Amino acid sequence: MKKVIALCLVLILCFSIAPYAFGAESEISEDEKIQIEGKYYAEDILAALENESSGTYSTASTSNTILSEVLMPVSMDITIPNIDPSKVYQTVDVYTLDPAFADALAAHGIYETSMTYSEYEALENTWVLPIDFIESAKYVYPELENIDMSTWTYGMYKEYCKQTDEERFLETLTSEQLQQIQARGILTSDLNHLLKKYYTIDNILEQPDQELKNTIESAYRFTYDKLSAETASAQSVPLDLYTYVYFPRFRNGAGEYFLNSVLTTTYWQNVQADRALKMQQCLYGVSSTTLHCTSLHGTYTDSVGGAHEGIDFVHPNGISTPTIYAIFRGVKLNTNKYHQLSVYDANSNLGARTYTYYHMSSITAPSMVEVFDAVGKQGTEEANGYHVHFEVHSGQTIYLSFGNDDVIESITPYGMQEYTGCLVHTYSWTYNASYHWKVCSVCGVTSAQSAHTYSNGTCTSCGRPESVSTANKTRQFVTE
Repeated sequence: MKKVIALCLVLILCFSIAPYAFGAESEISEDEKIQIEGKYYAEDILAALENESSGTYSTASTSNTILSEVLMPVSMDITIPNIDPSKVYQTVDVYTLDPAFADALAAHGIYETSMTYSEYEALENTWVLPIDFIESAKYVYPELENIDMSTWTYGMYKEYCKQTDEERFLETLTSEQLQQIQARGILTSDLNHLLKKYYTIDNILEQPDQELKNTIESAYRFTYDKLSAETASAQSVPLDLYTYVYFPRFRNGAGEYFLNSVLTTTYWQNVQADRALKMQQCLYGVSSTTLHCTSLHGTYTDSVGGAHEGIDFVHPNGISTPTIYAIFRGVKLNTNKYHQLSVYDANSNLGARTYTYYHMSSITAPSMVEVFDAVGKQGTEEANGYHVHFEVHSGQTIYLSFGNDDVIESITPYGMQEYTGCLVHTYSWTYNASYHWKVCSVCGVTSAQSAHTYSNGTCTSCGRPESVSTANKTRQFVTE
C-alpha cells in the first residue's frame, strides 16, 4: 500500500508538463518546433549521434544532453545505437488517424486542424481517468482495489502499468533463467524483442547466440532507421507508416510500433487490452489478469517483415501444448491445413465473420463450434515457438492475410460485441462419469449432453481427466 501511494505522489510530479503552444499547420519550421518535456526530434538525435562519432561535442553540449537521455545500454556488444523510442518526438498527425482522437480532444474543449501524436499524448497524460477505465484498472491490478484513483490521470496510469508489468514479468523469471540470460550478455529490457519472435524464455535460451543477436540488432536498427533523414533502401519498411506508443498492459511494460491505420487513443487501447485479456482467458480456460500477447493487431513484426495480422497469444503459465477453447461460435471450415482451424459465423451482429486459430498441433473441433468448445491443442507448426495466432476476416474464407507487408488485410479482432454464448459471464462445464454439458450461469443456456471423448487422458470437450472422481464437477472460465 505504501509503495502504491508513494508511486502516485511521484507520478503527480513527473507529469507536470511544461507549457507549450499548438501549431495549426502540419509542417513545423525550426523556429516553430513544439518542445515536449522528455521528447527529442529525430534530426536533433541524429545530429547528436553525428557529433559524437566525429568528436565535435563537449561534455556540456546539447548533443551530450540528448544522448544521455535517449541512448540505452546494448545487449551482446551490438554496435548499432539502442535509442529509446519513448524519447523520440512522434510527428504523425492524429487528425489523420482514428476519429477517436478528434472526439477525445473535442470532449476536452480542444479543436485543432492538426496536432502531432506527441502533442496529443502530452495533453492526454493530464486528463483524469473515466470511471469505467478505473474499474478496468482495478480488475487487472487487484492491489489497486482500495486505492482512491479518482484523481489519477492517463499519464499516472501508464507509468503505474509500465512499472508493475515490468515487475510482474521479472518475477516470472527463475534464477537459472536470469543467470543464463546475463551470461549471454542479454539485457532483460531486450527480452521483449526476443519474445516477439520466440514467445517464451525457455525457447529463447535454446537459440544460438548469433540468432538472438540478429533479432535484437534488428530491433535497434528499426528505431535508428526511423530517425534517419536519408532515403530508405529498397528493403526498408515505409517508416512513416508506424508510430511508437505505449499500449496498456502489453509487452511487459514496453511500448511498441503500431501501424498508423490501427492507432487509437489510450482509452480505446485499454478497451482493446480488456478484450484481448477476455479472449486469452477463454482461449486457454484460465483466469489470469496478466495479458500474455507477443504481437497485437497492427504491430510491426520483424519476423514477418511487416504489420502483424491478428493477435499472438501465449499461455500465461508457459504450457507448450494446452487445450485451446473456441472464442467464437460458427461452422468449422475445411482448410486442408492440419495446423489451422477456421470457424465461420454467418450470423454475427456485424456481418459474416471467419475466425481463425493458427499454429495448432492438433484440431478436435466439432463441425458446429460453440463458445468454450475444446477445439484442439496449441503447437509450433510454421512458427518459432508455442503460441496461437488468432485472426478475423469479413465474410467466409480459409485464407490468412499476408504478413510480409505494411497493409492490414484482416479486420479488428477486438469485436467483443460480436461474441455469442455469454462470453462476459461465467460459463461452466458440468460433467459426471460418462457425460458432459455446459450451462451459462447468467442466461441459463444449456448444451445437449454428449459422451466424453478422451485424448491423452483428458476429455476433449470439458477437459476432465480420466483419473478424476466420477462425482459432478464444474469447470469455470472466468472472463470478467
